[in-house]
Amino acid sequence: MSVIDQNASRFAARTKSGVISLFSSADDTARFTAHWHRPSAILVRAAGEIDAVNARHLVEYATRYLDGHRTLVLDLQGLQFFGTDGLVALDQIRRHCAVQGIEWSVVPGRAVTKLLDISGDSSTFPLSDSIPEVWRKLAL
Repeated sequence: MSVIDQNASRFAARTKSGVISLFSSADDTARFTAHWHRPSAILVRAAGEIDAVNARHLVEYATRYLDGHRTLVLDLQGLQFFGTDGLVALDQIRRHCAVQGIEWSVVPGRAVTKLLDISGDSSTFPLSDSIPEVWRKLAL
């Protein structure tokens, strides 16, 4: 049985397995899922496109389920497009994690890496090459 949390044009469903899915904006350009790695760590995946229309959904989704978690891993490898509003979203997530004392890491993928390289912001965020590397780095 799933619990549905309806909010505007988006919805979240949590199953007994702990997987949560949220579909953003009416144009369905991005999909977000959260997986609990351990009681203290959450893995958030984004797929599709992050742009001006849905960048705030990335922030909302990545921070929505952090209560009680000490670690956030943001997997952006499934993004085909990552606009400049995505950088603003990453900075908002960075600030949220800093204030809450949450350790975090980003697995950027091709679209995100390209924009980070162009903008010169690669050193601003805690980047990792793969999910296994993140778990090793964070010693989870």
